[in-house]
Amino acid sequence: MSHTKYLLGIMVAGIMIPTVLFAKTGIVSDQAFGVNIHLRQRHNESDWNDVLTAAADTGATWGREQFNWDVIEPSDDDYNFTSYDRVVTAYQTHDIKMLGLLTYSSSWASANPGAIDYEMYPPNLTAWSDYVKTVTAHYAGSVTYWEIWNEPNYAGFWKGNEADYIDLVDAAITAIHEGNPDAKIVLGGLSGSDYTFLNTVLDGLNDPTAVAAVAVHPYRMSGSNFNYSPEQQASGLNTLPTDLYNIKAVMNRYGLSKTPLWLTEVGWTTGNDGVNKQTQAEYLTRLYTMALAIPDVQKVFWYTLADTSSDESINDAQFGLYEDDWSPKQAVSAYQFVSQQLTGKWLKSQTLPQAQMVDNFSTGLGWEFSGTVCTTGSLNDHLNGYMSVRYTFTADTNCYAPISLHKTLPTDTRVLQFKAKGDNNSTLLRMRVVDSKGETFQYNLGYLPKEWLYYNVQLEQPTSWWNGNHDGKLDQPLRFDSFVLDDTDGLQETGTVQFDDLVSSKYSQVYQYQWHQGKKDIYAYWSAAQEKTVRILLAGVGKVTAHVWKQTDKNYLSGDGNFSLQARHSVTFLQTK
Repeated sequence: MSHTKYLLGIMVAGIMIPTVLFAKTGIVSDQAFGVNIHLRQRHNESDWNDVLTAAADTGATWGREQFNWDVIEPSDDDYNFTSYDRVVTAYQTHDIKMLGLLTYSSSWASANPGAIDYEMYPPNLTAWSDYVKTVTAHYAGSVTYWEIWNEPNYAGFWKGNEADYIDLVDAAITAIHEGNPDAKIVLGGLSGSDYTFLNTVLDGLNDPTAVAAVAVHPYRMSGSNFNYSPEQQASGLNTLPTDLYNIKAVMNRYGLSKTPLWLTEVGWTTGNDGVNKQTQAEYLTRLYTMALAIPDVQKVFWYTLADTSSDESINDAQFGLYEDDWSPKQAVSAYQFVSQQLTGKWLKSQTLPQAQMVDNFSTGLGWEFSGTVCTTGSLNDHLNGYMSVRYTFTADTNCYAPISLHKTLPTDTRVLQFKAKGDNNSTLLRMRVVDSKGETFQYNLGYLPKEWLYYNVQLEQPTSWWNGNHDGKLDQPLRFDSFVLDDTDGLQETGTVQFDDLVSSKYSQVYQYQWHQGKKDIYAYWSAAQEKTVRILLAGVGKVTAHVWKQTDKNYLSGDGNFSLQARHSVTFLQTK
């Protein structure tokens, strides 16, 4: 892993704080932009041309379509592909690639054929294998990627257990390779980012590496509330990056470190209990920018293309980019905008506005293990410009290891960011700060995949707090307390974690990503809270053009790289000159 310092960075008080150029993430392809269309299920065939034209006009290059077993094989060995042949041909005519969704049980093959929801029960595996083999063979050359079931970790769509789903996937892997050796298995898509279910499934498969992609549906929801932003943490809800990092760590454990991660459903409803249409569009720009910045996140399929009802009391019917009468919501132009801005770019770094360095780990500041419980280890806090921590949990109970610094943070610190990499195991990373009243705030940051990733910690969103005045409010000044490695499952892991570039900023909820294309840098930034003017300091940059959704491009000049810019709720892209 190269650890070369890159010269274009952020400046504070005239001092260069360089960003770190790690392994280049994948270039965002125009094939990253998908949408759930449901052509045969939800649209009259006479409208198919208009529907697919609308999908293509948004910038979508992929569609997700359910292949209904009862329609294709209504009785054993009685196949009828007529309606789906027309669907596939319509897709090809509009140059939209298809992700086929193989689901649900046919009435005659279901484990519970007499139930009202018979299709959600596991099918007879012999019948399932024959169905999968026949369908994939029939569409060889037309449909390559096949997703195995929909949300098998959710009882509303799967009445079996994890073992039943493992059997279903193993059978599908064999059948697909017999039907079309070039076809690819997409595992999932999982409801939410259920890394526990994923771990069980991958651990049980005969060959996890036969999976070509893993699909998740990371709706920003807690309980029945779908309205959380991509950046938000709440009770029972991680931030979007934390969810996807957890999934990546589990995938990496089973040899899928280079396997693509697909988001095959995600979106926000504009129903009565949802968000307004402006917010839906703003969240869309942030969702795509954040998700496609994460290594190996290859595709994001918006749910869904069009509303299925004009009744706004039906929240499930209001996720569309378009109204049910095909009037475009603001999300249509937002989708077009973000697909144009991100295509062809690759992520170089993630930064904070007006960042101040807390520790770049070039010299030892005195990090140490402090207050460990059933954990042994060692650390070097300036090993080749980063901190390396080796640890071993020594008991089958809740062991943990605080890695402490006890350093006062810069005045009015509201956010911390750092880079870290781990070992793909089930060690959880937490972080703690202490305020001026002695109250400790803890932040849960999830698993640590074995690759350098950015961790953005909004200090006003703690997971828990204790001691001091116990009011849950940050009283400045703050003191950095520790990173904490936590063994919550008693598996007694041994591992190594590395940390680099711990920086702070007073600008909470302002996000800044540095993308690159050709010889140009492109900065994407936004505010997830109130809109505000921020100083963005880009060393060596004298001119930028701001591309803003729904607004005319605007040029900005600077003699010293200091730009005062408006951080909006939608993403602004700065093109350097």
